[in-house]
Amino acid sequence: MNKPKKLPTLLLSARSSFLPHLRTALQDFGLSEQQWRIIEALQEHPGCCFHELVKMTCILGPSLSHLVAKLEKLSLLNRWQNETDQRSKRLALTEEGNKLYELVNSELDRSYYHHLHHCLDGPELDQLMKLLNKIVKRQGGHTF
Repeated sequence: MNKPKKLPTLLLSARSSFLPHLRTALQDFGLSEQQWRIIEALQEHPGCCFHELVKMTCILGPSLSHLVAKLEKLSLLNRWQNETDQRSKRLALTEEGNKLYELVNSELDRSYYHHLHHCLDGPELDQLMKLLNKIVKRQGGHTF
């Protein structure tokens, strides 16, 4: 079997080649890449706990806490006490947050994902997502 010595560098290089396109699209809405990951995760998993959000977004707790506070101040998400565990909070997008998600997601479909489809066709992109999710799942991470 071939040892994938350059895999970490290749994954970082692929990420770096697409990140500018994502950041440009998000800047039009005044969002950072990390804020978008939070919004995207909460749209998919409304009412999740803070520690679940840490895993889903790959953002460290202290940074996530700051970002959540900022998004809450912008009225894009709500926090409330977890009924089953008083030590934690649950989070969900507000109506305004859901509307922003729909707006941004439409723009990303039009621009960012269109750019991605110039590099990979549908089946190739599906295969890439499946393989990356397989790696993440086997390492105990959150799959997408």
